[in-house]
Amino acid sequence: MRTLAIIGSHPRTREAFDFNRTDADVWLFNEAYSNKDNVWAKRADAVFQLHDPIIWTNPKNRNDPKHYDWLKSTLTIVYMQSHYDDVPSSVAYPLDEIKTMAGSPNFLTSSVSMAIALGIHQGYDRIEIYGVAMETDTEYRYQRDGVSFWMGYARGRGIEIVFADTTFDAPIYGYEGEVSLDYSELAARVEELQAEQARRKQEYLGVLSEAQNAFADVVNNGGDGKAFIAALQKQIASGARLAEMDGAVQENQRYIGKADAMRDQSGDFIFSRQEFEQGAANAQKAAMDLSTQATASGGRVDHLFTTLARTSKLRHRRKRATEFIPALNDYIQKTMYAALWGGVMQENMRWMSKLDKSIRAAGGAKSESVMLERLKDGMVEA
Repeated sequence: MRTLAIIGSHPRTREAFDFNRTDADVWLFNEAYSNKDNVWAKRADAVFQLHDPIIWTNPKNRNDPKHYDWLKSTLTIVYMQSHYDDVPSSVAYPLDEIKTMAGSPNFLTSSVSMAIALGIHQGYDRIEIYGVAMETDTEYRYQRDGVSFWMGYARGRGIEIVFADTTFDAPIYGYEGEVSLDYSELAARVEELQAEQARRKQEYLGVLSEAQNAFADVVNNGGDGKAFIAALQKQIASGARLAEMDGAVQENQRYIGKADAMRDQSGDFIFSRQEFEQGAANAQKAAMDLSTQATASGGRVDHLFTTLARTSKLRHRRKRATEFIPALNDYIQKTMYAALWGGVMQENMRWMSKLDKSIRAAGGAKSESVMLERLKDGMVEA
């Protein structure tokens, strides 16, 4: 069986794929493989870079400033709009053949859908998709249909499909329509999150130690600070991922506490969609406020570190360090709190999405209103 693993960058499921596997070809996207900070992207048999050249030649690429250099030197197959002489391993994506295969509409709405289509075209028997969520209503709203279409197309061709996330999980209309959550779902979610939380904590402690050692080298030996800056960036990114998970855990524990209080009073509990909508809105505001504060704090950190790194005498550097460390801790704290509230927001949006699917399955907003009223009547009677 020829197996293809298509792996996006969403952290929830991208690492569910075992890169040590030898039974699957691995396809990644854009800068995921060229950016060496992406330690999860351990190998790739092909990379998709289907953007206009003005994007992938940009020296100020925010995801990987050296991406173009990598494209010019890599031996990895890179699927692009055309073959480009300055990217020797580039291969033109067979767009006309794929469009002919699909007919119209062709649903080639994202790199992921185009990768699935190419996997079908190349004759894979099994296609596994990781690191792809498309759960927010940004550009992903317009991309989901394409991925859904091509997964269905693949199934119709007898190709086995594995989609690692819950994006396309949906209740059966009329049969599984619920307008409130089951208590066991909240508890199971906390257990799932805590396992990931423990893993991320270990990751954070590792990069924290690396940053501390690099900073000590700057202070004690007069290093230029490049190693510290790189290590600090990794620490902040890892810390944000950990804080995001902490926020998700805490928010679910908060809802469990509210559910317990309701059950003690009436024997049952109800959370409507509006509960999670309000929670998401409050968390988004808090995250934005803290992000603004973190940006201001980061400016002070940059100034203090530049001064410290240029200080030649050891005793003066140590004095600068005593000013720098509290400012750095303040910046890190604000950044992590912003990420924590981001995790709270995402968790509320996750439950909103689940209830939206269930409400649609139950028959829509009118059915939701009737069912919630009956549920509330039941709680009062209890």
